[in-house]
Amino acid sequence: MELEDCMKNMEGSLSPSQEKLLYFLLENREQAAVMTVQELADACEVSIATASRFVKQLGFSSYGQFQETLQRDMLKRIDTVQKIRNTAGKKGEGGFIHSALNRDRTTMELEEAGLKEEVIAEIADRICKASCVYLAGLGSSRALVDFLNYRFCWMGIPTRKLTAGGNEFMEQVVFLTEKDLLISVGFRKTYREIEIAMEYAKEKGACTVGIGESPASGIMRKSSMVIPIKRGPESEWNSLAYPMAVCNILVRQVLERRKDRAIYVAEELQRLNSLLKEKE
Repeated sequence: MELEDCMKNMEGSLSPSQEKLLYFLLENREQAAVMTVQELADACEVSIATASRFVKQLGFSSYGQFQETLQRDMLKRIDTVQKIRNTAGKKGEGGFIHSALNRDRTTMELEEAGLKEEVIAEIADRICKASCVYLAGLGSSRALVDFLNYRFCWMGIPTRKLTAGGNEFMEQVVFLTEKDLLISVGFRKTYREIEIAMEYAKEKGACTVGIGESPASGIMRKSSMVIPIKRGPESEWNSLAYPMAVCNILVRQVLERRKDRAIYVAEELQRLNSLLKEKE
């Protein structure tokens, strides 16, 4: 039986607190798919214990399992084709430029509170101390990995990019050691290659960082440290503006710690470019 049908069959047999949860989940599945159990309980004005018991009544062993099912159901209902249609047909007030920029501004304003300065600072410290920083991201996440890799190289941080799937991905992962750091980037889909890389990093004793959208995703649940990012509504083809801004915040923190090296590289590049111009 589908999850929605299962929830509807429970109507009329629940306590007032449970009914709050039921109706919230039926009407706000997209929102609930990325909420922690604490956030769900707060939204319904019930205790965490009540929310957890309700999830078990639905037949799930944990809240994480329930959330993964919600996300899978949403992906089934709204595929890439439908997202493109929804986005292409979206009309906003004030013209398309204002509408697009306003949506990104709104996302940033809503999600800023989820970023913790102390967490990002600690991740920056670990990046600087790692023997090598492995950057894993497939699909649209590759854009963020490319950005991080480019900036880290300027600061003299050894990196390995894991942006090609299959055997090529594993040929990079196999060199990971306990002295390295694995940063995995992903949105609603967690690729099997990245799951394997995270399991391998844990086996080797390496620290892992997850940059992702859903607290229930494999990347976020299996990481030692996490940076939450959101892109916008599940039903649309969303922008990378906010995720890129968050990655830039991390880069800036690393730069604070590697300023001298970055300046040295920039000066050397200027010198080499001047030699190139002399040849012309």
